Amino acid sequence: MVMAYTKSLPLPSTCINQMKRTMQNPCYHAEGDVYTHTLMVLENVLKLDESWGLTEREREILYWTALLHDIGKPKTTKWENGRYHSHGHETAGVPIARNILLQRPELSTEQRRTILDLIRWHSIPLQLGIRKSPVSAYIPIALQVDLRLLGIFAFCDLTGRICKNQEQIWDLTGNFNEKILPEVIARIGTYSSLQETYHQADLLHKNSLWQASQFRDSRLLEKLLSESVMEAENSQYNNTCIIPIGASNYSMQHVLDVGYSQAVRIQVDKKDRPHLHNAIFKRIASDEVLLFEGDFTDEGLRRELIDILRMEQMWVKVLYFEDQLEELLSGITDPIRYTEIRGKYARQGQIHPWEAHEIEFIKTGNA
Repeated sequence: MVMAYTKSLPLPSTCINQMKRTMQNPCYHAEGDVYTHTLMVLENVLKLDESWGLTEREREILYWTALLHDIGKPKTTKWENGRYHSHGHETAGVPIARNILLQRPELSTEQRRTILDLIRWHSIPLQLGIRKSPVSAYIPIALQVDLRLLGIFAFCDLTGRICKNQEQIWDLTGNFNEKILPEVIARIGTYSSLQETYHQADLLHKNSLWQASQFRDSRLLEKLLSESVMEAENSQYNNTCIIPIGASNYSMQHVLDVGYSQAVRIQVDKKDRPHLHNAIFKRIASDEVLLFEGDFTDEGLRRELIDILRMEQMWVKVLYFEDQLEELLSGITDPIRYTEIRGKYARQGQIHPWEAHEIEFIKTGNA
């Protein structure tokens, strides 16, 4: 029974209390608060039988996804027009969930990323299913999250509630897992094969794949994926560009100072956006390693910079810094700096696996 799990959930007591106090729209969540719904979803995950073909690693991923998928609802839930809404809870939940997962050393970087991707996109089967969206609408999502695991979790999530449209929910989950998922895989491949294709591609092919994904051009994407690609070591590029993402602290700066001491540093700020291209390239010489400095938790600024660098045939490497919020705030006494770090941490969402040519995840441990 659900109640068997209430005393052993590996979540901070503050999170549990917030979830218990956060109510939901009774039309779709007649079971009540977020905590009760989370327990129902968790029970469904733990009941998944062998027919789903899950590995132990995947079961662990789904377990943590169930615990954390609605962790952003306490922050986003509002009472509007006579009912509760929690718009954007998926995105808001990512940094909160990341902070909790970073306290679990048994989870690998790959597992943590998969869990956070599932949290970010867990509403897609319901949202696109209700709209009766075509298969092509799912393809851009398939580049960012494992649709197979997303479909299994959607089954647990959407049936782990009491709602007025229960029959429709069953139809949606069945359609996603039995029709949408097989067709997406038939057209572009599995999530792991997509990432392997991108990893093996040369610079020009990587750029083309990224551009097709941004335009959401499924036909072009399918064509590019079907073409043979060169090995990455054969790529020809002008400069190596390093872009760090994270709330800057001493440990992050230490990594950059030690690892990229010879790099040419280029400061990028929001005010540079109208003339970003000129601001960058008037300062670049050939064969330099470039380290860009700025708030790249701002996704718009970061992607604009990366698109310019790709256009100039630069090799873009992202350093994605992951640390617990408490570690980042340790020793900070300046209230302005304290607020700045919290703001950056809240904005640090999931990075698209194709956004850069290369992505390295770094956990400094505030060492």
